[in-house]
Amino acid sequence: MLKSEQMLKLRIVAAKANRKNIIKKLHELGVLHIVEHKKTEELDIGMPDENSEKISEILVKINSLLSGTKKIEADTTKKNEKIVLTEMEKVVNEIETEIVEKKSKTDELNKDRSEKQEILEKLEVLNNLYLNLESYLPLKSVTAIVGTIKGKEVIKNLKEKIAKITSKNKLHVSENGKHTAIALFIERDKQEEAEELLKKYSFVQLDLEFIEGMKGLPVTHISRLNSEIQKLKAKKEKLIEAIISIKTKHKKELVNYRNQLSIEADRAAAPLKFGETKDATLITGWVPKSKHEETKKEIDTITKNKVLIENLNPEAKESIPIKLKNNLLIKPFEFFMRLYTLPNYKEIDPSFLIFITFPIFFGFMLGDVGYGILTLLLFWSLKKVVPAGKDLLNSMMACSYWTIIFGLVFGEYLGFERLTINGILHEFPRLINRMHGSINIMGNDIHLVLVLGAIVGFVHINLSIFFGFLNEWKNHGIKEGILAKLSWFIFEAGLILVTLNALNILRFPIYGSVALIVLSIVMIYLGEGVQGLVEIPAIFSNMLSYLRLGAVGLASVGLAVVVNEQLAMPFLEKGGWFILVAILILILGHSINIALGIIGPFLHSIRLHYVEFFARFYKGGGKPYKPFGLNDS
Repeated sequence: MLKSEQMLKLRIVAAKANRKNIIKKLHELGVLHIVEHKKTEELDIGMPDENSEKISEILVKINSLLSGTKKIEADTTKKNEKIVLTEMEKVVNEIETEIVEKKSKTDELNKDRSEKQEILEKLEVLNNLYLNLESYLPLKSVTAIVGTIKGKEVIKNLKEKIAKITSKNKLHVSENGKHTAIALFIERDKQEEAEELLKKYSFVQLDLEFIEGMKGLPVTHISRLNSEIQKLKAKKEKLIEAIISIKTKHKKELVNYRNQLSIEADRAAAPLKFGETKDATLITGWVPKSKHEETKKEIDTITKNKVLIENLNPEAKESIPIKLKNNLLIKPFEFFMRLYTLPNYKEIDPSFLIFITFPIFFGFMLGDVGYGILTLLLFWSLKKVVPAGKDLLNSMMACSYWTIIFGLVFGEYLGFERLTINGILHEFPRLINRMHGSINIMGNDIHLVLVLGAIVGFVHINLSIFFGFLNEWKNHGIKEGILAKLSWFIFEAGLILVTLNALNILRFPIYGSVALIVLSIVMIYLGEGVQGLVEIPAIFSNMLSYLRLGAVGLASVGLAVVVNEQLAMPFLEKGGWFILVAILILILGHSINIALGIIGPFLHSIRLHYVEFFARFYKGGGKPYKPFGLNDS
């Protein structure tokens, strides 16, 4: 529960002739985390299977054919069926050819439609000028300059400037359209001068080559082009429907092919991680101890005992893959370890500790029966909508249960602590009054939930020190564990005795208390060096950081009370249609508070674990266990 799966390092040496069978069996077992071989003078890197390139090529085609289709699961009963690559390739190529032909026609239609659309847009500009298309045809001495300018207010000024170039001109201006369209008919030898002038007016010239062969008003051609574009659109839609139909028809077959070929692709590429000589193959990897004997037996059987399997000792600084080992209740909380960093092989897996304390912290902060029920329903519903978030949502459901429990402890129901029935005020039963409960410490009234937060912090931090001691003991010996970690308990004991003595609560020789503190500081220095001394003030700030458990809760219940008593209640008391306003206020107010109540406690709880709790025993940096094969998780 507190330890990851024990791993053993294996080395498999076999004849090259047995390589394919060994790979297949390892893939079926799905338990060996392969360690990639690095080329040496004695051992080269293995070559992929001869079919590797062909498999990859077919897979690329299948993925392309399945793009844009709804995801479906492959038929797992077919995953171990014998594959005939030539048959698969033939089927895939036939489907691809059929689709490519239709896509090619679609591209042609798109090109044709785009060209017609471009002409249509130009005709719409000319249409605003109400001139026959023949008018724009070039003459021997007169030319037409057609295009758009920004704004109609410059037309008067433009006419004056054109008149200075030549009096022999005719300017037509559109009365509607997105831009002001103009058609300037001017002497051919004045064309360049006129074009230079028009540039100053942000003029965009229209190329008139497209009107060659057209006659009459632009509107007649606009109508024709719109009709042609619609026909092209309809043809394209039919082709797309045909493509979808082909993909749908062969989808299941292609998905099964992809599943089978993906398996073969993994197997074909596996030798790239092996060491090889001319006649032998060497495979190194990690396997869970619980699967060691089964793996050895299966490989021996498949090779008829013509294989050497030996256990290896890990190198001093070798990174051992981590496979977390937790029961179904704790497993969802492994999410928080993957979010942060996996434990290294030699330290405790904190998943169980997070399973205990994370929901409690969350529930303590939110602590409302109504909010707990609503968030429970929310997380349960989201599990169906977002299956990929199942682990996180299961964890959050546990948080909701604790929210309900603490809601009962605090006597809070959607922010209500009391209820008036027939003019009589009824307090909800509770163990602790979160909003008003206080405790007197040295003449000062302090919120009880803040004090409880500090107590939780003291316990939680000391728990982390204890687990740090276990890690140090296991990895470096009992002496290092005492100096680096148990020394903190001695320091705290000395400090507590000094404090109790100063408050006249417990009489104890002051010299003995101070001696404990000095001794512990020396031990901390010997165990952790200067870094340990720097951490002495930090341990108190870390404990005080747990005050947020109470503070966040007070903010949450405070907002709920404001929504209920100051915003909604005045409307409820007025009665009539004001009750609807009150209900809307309650729904909106509590929705906001629940959203804040999920985000705040989640972030604060996760911070208390990652920053305060993990600091004294957890280093992380573990490499995830990634087995080669069908059971790869």
